Amino acid sequence: MIKTIIFDYDGVIVDSFPTTYAIYKVICSKLNKRLPSTIEGFKEIYTGVFTKLYVDLGISKDESEAAENIYREEVKKQNPVVFPGIKDVFEELTKKYNLVILSSNYTFNIKQKLKQNDLENYFSEIIAKTDLIVDSFNKTQPLIDFIEKNNLKKEEVIMVGDRDVDYMHAENAGIRSIIVEYGWGHTDKVPTPNPKIEKPIDLLKAIELVDH
Repeated sequence: MIKTIIFDYDGVIVDSFPTTYAIYKVICSKLNKRLPSTIEGFKEIYTGVFTKLYVDLGISKDESEAAENIYREEVKKQNPVVFPGIKDVFEELTKKYNLVILSSNYTFNIKQKLKQNDLENYFSEIIAKTDLIVDSFNKTQPLIDFIEKNNLKKEEVIMVGDRDVDYMHAENAGIRSIIVEYGWGHTDKVPTPNPKIEKPIDLLKAIELVDH
């Protein structure tokens, strides 16, 4: 029986890939780096691990602090669109489950955007980046720590994500995951529910099937 559902933020709750592309346009412009000219080209090189993206964009370790500082400032200016229907999904799920967010985004940014969209009260906890400079945010250990801290069994927790890395972190932590189709995108190596989750409302049926 599932007790807690852990949601990724970008690509599951908000359609933030266009705003992320806009942020990296600013970063590359200020650091004199070349960015793919289309959002499709950017998606091809962005695996969800920003440290790898820095390498692909030619951002050196010496420049990474400047890039991260630019990101932190620019993300405050962005207002990604909440996926249609996701609030109704949370409204229904909170009747039965504890909802948590786990993201490699910044805590201050997530809290701000949730409040703007009247979504902040659906989540008991937000696990995300808080430091000024973070080389990497590996979700596996925070998942393990959360399960242990709350005395949960692994079968009582499920993660909802949209990328290969979300599936990988859930698998490494020993929990099940649901990977949506409407987010940032994943490869065919990642198992997806049948039927596929092509819009947020489809999550209700998918979770019901898992929690049977």
